[in-house]
Amino acid sequence: MWPARACRDPKVQALAALSAYALVSVLYFGLPILGNLSRAYVGGATGNPHDPSAFMWYLVWWPFALAHGLNPFLPKVVWAPSGFNLAWATGIPGASLLAAPITLTAGPVVAYNILCLLAPPLAAWSAFLLCRHITRAFWPAVLGGYLFGFSTYELGHMLGHLNLVLTFLIPGCVYLVRLRLDDTLSPRAFTALMALALVMQFSFSTEIFATMTLLGVIAMGTGYWILPGEMRPRLRATGLHIALAYGLAAVALSPYLYYVFAQGFPRTPLYPPARYAAPLHTFLIPTPVTYLGGHLYQAITGVRPQHLDERTAYLGAPLLAIVGLYGVRRWRAPAVKFLVLLFGLICVASLGPDLHLGDLHLPLPWALLTGLPIINHALPARVTVYAFLIAALIAALWTRAAETPRWATWTLVPLTVLSLLPNLGLASTTSDLDTPPLFTQGLYKRYLAPGENILIFPYGPIGNSMLWQAQTGMYFRMAEGYLGPIVPREFKRWPIVRGFYAREFTPADRRRLISFLRAHDVRTVIVVGGSAGRWPQVLSALGTPPIRAGGVMLYTVPSGVLDAPRRAAAPLEKSLAVIGRGTTGLSTRGRPTAR
Repeated sequence: MWPARACRDPKVQALAALSAYALVSVLYFGLPILGNLSRAYVGGATGNPHDPSAFMWYLVWWPFALAHGLNPFLPKVVWAPSGFNLAWATGIPGASLLAAPITLTAGPVVAYNILCLLAPPLAAWSAFLLCRHITRAFWPAVLGGYLFGFSTYELGHMLGHLNLVLTFLIPGCVYLVRLRLDDTLSPRAFTALMALALVMQFSFSTEIFATMTLLGVIAMGTGYWILPGEMRPRLRATGLHIALAYGLAAVALSPYLYYVFAQGFPRTPLYPPARYAAPLHTFLIPTPVTYLGGHLYQAITGVRPQHLDERTAYLGAPLLAIVGLYGVRRWRAPAVKFLVLLFGLICVASLGPDLHLGDLHLPLPWALLTGLPIINHALPARVTVYAFLIAALIAALWTRAAETPRWATWTLVPLTVLSLLPNLGLASTTSDLDTPPLFTQGLYKRYLAPGENILIFPYGPIGNSMLWQAQTGMYFRMAEGYLGPIVPREFKRWPIVRGFYAREFTPADRRRLISFLRAHDVRTVIVVGGSAGRWPQVLSALGTPPIRAGGVMLYTVPSGVLDAPRRAAAPLEKSLAVIGRGTTGLSTRGRPTAR
């Protein structure tokens, strides 16, 4: 009880809580990589194993683009030469710029690992500050912070979604609103801080920004309806200041917003929301990311390991019991009614657009969002982050409440923590780098010219070419990429690209490959050792033997191939132009990355 009794200083308490959360994060996720920060990284073993590579690429790209006077929203170093619009990707510009000193000195892998290890304790600490302000008690706030920062949501997305674990601004924004409602924060300071928080959240995850905005509007409306009448003037005034903060944030984000809308945006959801909704049983049945889950979960539900990062709705019976007990005992209190109703609404939203119970089909509120622009790209399972925040706050309030029996506290609180403990065999899973010596030892400079456009196999999301390019400091360009589910239209129209993804080839692919290389000015093709497959047969059409160096095979595209008259390729290219005109692209895995 030292922090609460021996030291009442709020700053020391906050520092003690942050230190404790940081230690927990290292114990849960960091032990396998502490001595290997530059050669192994957190997660990546399940879900899409190459998602971390894309985030490491972002960590390099944004500082690189700004330092070289390039347009950071339209990189031409991937999907070259046409490039890609990053406004509809999981770009994390805010995190990239904040981590730039680490990236520039220690590399993207170290920066990625440090951000992953910092994300849970920062989220827990932010929730701790909110819970302590509301409960005025240290230990209940510590519990609330832990339940949010190390929730099943956080554990699942630690497997590869860096942008989705940077959630510390969610309780931070709620904390700012509470300070304003309590008149602890002046309107001017509140507006400025809220605008800053909104800009930062947008730069971390546009998906969380969108769902936080939607749920914020719903929460303000619910509060205006349920809370006492004397609160309504303050709610209206705070709502106006929040709107002003959004206006200021929009001005600051205007370059980003321009690229979101200027070139159009996907009208239909990138992923079917029903496919990435929270199954009803997930609230009670532990998943393999928790200690109590393991193989039992897979045996009951049939969920495959690559889907675990989206199974984040497990709250557990003890925590749900706390929410229920608190709601039943104090239902007449408007604030309690507000929290419980909002919690229930979020849980229903996470179920997606419909619910199937045997032969019974029930439409759910999320179906209303599927026709709305922008927000229809959010995945319902991911709103569970807000359910965990409310549950954490309720747990802190319930623990603090005088009417809560001591036996209940000493029973349900340990059971809640135990039920949500991570499966360390999965939570501490790390992936070793597979970067060929060609890139790690600088050998690429012998064979590639600066800015040269190349093709690497395995292609795009099948391999880690994004990371390899980032590790070379964007030395070369690539006629491929992996920045989310969207494949540029210019690449989508080439049938050979489908062969790149499927790794299935036909005799006609030799001719198609030549046309593709010529159209994209590809000078070198690199085949990484273990992924050669049938590519040597296809690449034999180049007429040049490969060079074996640094763990790869390099095929130099003869100048005669690139400079040959385009007449022979014209009929093929004309036929390709009518294939694939949509804005969404090929997704070799059908897996979501967060916007």
